[in-house]
Amino acid sequence: MCQGLCDLKHVNYVINSSASFGGGKKLEVVAKQLFPKKFLEKTPFSRKKLSKIQLKEFEKTLESEATWHLDKEAIAIYHMQCEKKTKNRNAICDKCEELRSNKRLNEALKVIPIGKVPPMMIVMILTKGNKRAEQIAYLIRQVIEMSHIVNLNILSFGADGARSEFNAQSIIMKEASNFLE
Repeated sequence: MCQGLCDLKHVNYVINSSASFGGGKKLEVVAKQLFPKKFLEKTPFSRKKLSKIQLKEFEKTLESEATWHLDKEAIAIYHMQCEKKTKNRNAICDKCEELRSNKRLNEALKVIPIGKVPPMMIVMILTKGNKRAEQIAYLIRQVIEMSHIVNLNILSFGADGARSEFNAQSIIMKEASNFLE
């Protein structure tokens, strides 16, 4: 069974992309081909200008022209013509293996649309009022190190305003240059 492309960079793309497929024609090109009267040469493309029926037709056309699809359940990228079965040692069929050298996919892997990913709490550290700032800073350091290992970017830390938590954040801010690459 072909497992598709599921290296860390591929998994990261599948998880963080709002797309379901890619590698086909640009959105604007497909829209202008399907609906030339709606999108004249200088008219910018917007999905909002399409009716529900037109939007379905647009999505189907995009998918039919795509080179790969992002499987959100398997968390892998597959060629649209995936062979499903393979005897290759790496468990990736030849079609999916071709995607590794696909220039457009490799460019897409570099651009992860963070703006479309809603912020979420990953970890909450419960502390008692008697914890000292150094102890809390130690816990925060562990979270930073673990998130770095799994390539998870931390956007912010929050606290409820307790003095020891504030002091812990101050300690971490002073150490920030140690964590920057």
